[in-house]
Amino acid sequence: MKYFKFGNPYNAVISAEEKQGAKKIYSKYVYKINTNMKVEEVTKDEVVKLWEDANLQLHELVDLMQEEGLILIDGALI
Repeated sequence: MKYFKFGNPYNAVISAEEKQGAKKIYSKYVYKINTNMKVEEVTKDEVVKLWEDANLQLHELVDLMQEEGLILIDGALI
């Protein structure tokens, strides 16, 4: 599994096999994809750091990292 961090207009971290799969998930659940959108592959350690920065329990992260889908989403959308 790979991890992708999305920027504008809403931040998200998505786990997927490939970047294209992550874009489909973002487009379906977060916001439509545009050509100016910043998408970067991040490491597992970076995902853990982002999760900790959000003050969430680490044990909740393990299952999310193993499956394709949203891991973190912009607080403005909740």
